[in-house]
Amino acid sequence: MHITTPGMGLCCVSRCGKPTRGYSRYCGKHTLHDQRHGHPEQLPVLKRDLRSTIDRLERWARHPDAACTLSSIVDHYRENAEALAKRDLKLRLEEDRCGIIHNTVERRLLRTVANVLGSKNPRVTVLELLALGVMYEEQSHVFKNHTSFKSEAVITFLRNSGAFRKKTYRPASGKVTAATRYLPRKLTAAIGEWLIDTMIIYGFKLSRMWNDEARRKQEAKDRLTTATRETALVGP
Repeated sequence: MHITTPGMGLCCVSRCGKPTRGYSRYCGKHTLHDQRHGHPEQLPVLKRDLRSTIDRLERWARHPDAACTLSSIVDHYRENAEALAKRDLKLRLEEDRCGIIHNTVERRLLRTVANVLGSKNPRVTVLELLALGVMYEEQSHVFKNHTSFKSEAVITFLRNSGAFRKKTYRPASGKVTAATRYLPRKLTAAIGEWLIDTMIIYGFKLSRMWNDEARRKQEAKDRLTTATRETALVGP
């Protein structure tokens, strides 16, 4: 018999077995993980996971044409983010004048983008998100679904920025660490869609361009090998 009583079922994640949280299908741990990462079993994409792809982008950007392309992508991001930041400032002044604070998804999107733009290097932001786009094209199995990909994009976007950061004191180490707050699902989806349309789409295109170049080089190498082998068989 299916149990629907709150707190009486078991977590749907395999090999978990903990009681569910409220009416959720998951326990408290996996409910929070699902809220932040878009899937209860999505492995977080850490900065070290993007390191090799970022280094690859840095090597690619050493070419003059590639450097111009990367610079144009950074400028595109900066222009779009500054436009949202100006709208955020305009709404903030309007709120101060009227005394009414709006807390819609669009308003929080503007506030988040403005905070990241003001507290994080735009070039670093673009490189991280381009690397995430390349990873999605080349290692799509890393992401459970499109929702988890957007969630990881938002986490990467907010990482090392002043947006939605809180301080946590850890008595064991005696240190104060910073952690990103959990965002509502609608806000995460809105930020993720904006990131894909603004920057990550260029990561998709770069990955496809690199794959096409590698395929053409391999085909040319195969043709040269075949021609050399045929010449050797025919003889002088």
